Amino acid sequence: TAVAGRTDDALDDLVGFFVNTLVLRTDVSGDPSFGQLLERVRETDLAAFAHQDVPFERLVEVLNPARSLSWHPLFQVMLTLQNNADARVELPGLDCVVEQVGVPAAKFDLSFDLTETAEGMAGVLEYATDLFDESSVLALVERFQRVLAAVVADPRVQVSDIEILTPAERRTLLHD
Repeated sequence: TAVAGRTDDALDDLVGFFVNTLVLRTDVSGDPSFGQLLERVRETDLAAFAHQDVPFERLVEVLNPARSLSWHPLFQVMLTLQNNADARVELPGLDCVVEQVGVPAAKFDLSFDLTETAEGMAGVLEYATDLFDESSVLALVERFQRVLAAVVADPRVQVSDIEILTPAERRTLLHD
């Protein structure tokens, strides 16, 4: 089992967090149920983990995507699930606490950072302010919550049947 990104036993005694970015594409063709989509994502993720030691920079170099300073070369949205135990620092004679430090600028267009808690899931959405304003990000979070509620209520729901818009948003788009 890899701990903190350590896939080699020789790294066990080193200090630091060893992580690598995996770029994943989700195939929603054929209008699968959410359960079927979840299985597709699982298969894609497992296949990607087989190559998790390939440095992200090497992937960008080999794929050589069209480059622009306006967007990240391979993806624009990141999803991170923090499911490791909280870091604890114990030093004799000292009281140590973890302090959250704000990020001065978004690293990606959108970055969902979800954490497992005893009460469920908590999250933070970081966004590029030159692309999104607060109201559009809040609307995006509300849509994300509607999707999660729909798939938890019925994992067999077809992806195309998941309603992400409020009735008012639907009326505005279709009639106004």
